[in-house]
Amino acid sequence: MLVCTLTIADHVTLEPTLLESFIHVFKTAILQNEPISDLELEQSDTCIGCTQAQVDIAIRKCCVSPPDSQWHNCGTCRCRPMWCSNCLAKWTVYRHMNAEVPKNQWLYHRVPCPTCRTPFCIDDVAEIITTQDTKA
Repeated sequence: MLVCTLTIADHVTLEPTLLESFIHVFKTAILQNEPISDLELEQSDTCIGCTQAQVDIAIRKCCVSPPDSQWHNCGTCRCRPMWCSNCLAKWTVYRHMNAEVPKNQWLYHRVPCPTCRTPFCIDDVAEIITTQDTKA
């Protein structure tokens, strides 16, 4: 196996991958939603997707599903928060790519909860803020 160091010049910038770009947009969109306090949660866990990051989001039904929607309406996910925003964004990309959803519609389509399979949309994803963040 050949191993070498890759050095990138300071003036060279690399474009983010599609996944990296979507993760950034996903996290930005989540920040527009009403956050929930960690005081509302029983415990804080490590993400079951990557087993490294702290759980930082929760899926809570907050959107208003249009009655004539051609897509499945969002449901009420009763799962405790188990995912970090990176892993949930990756799950969303995977599901949309599998369903061949056009990339420009990824933020607007529903996906199933990775745990219970209840459909949710980006409006249903809430950032978990810590009590220290609340006091600041």
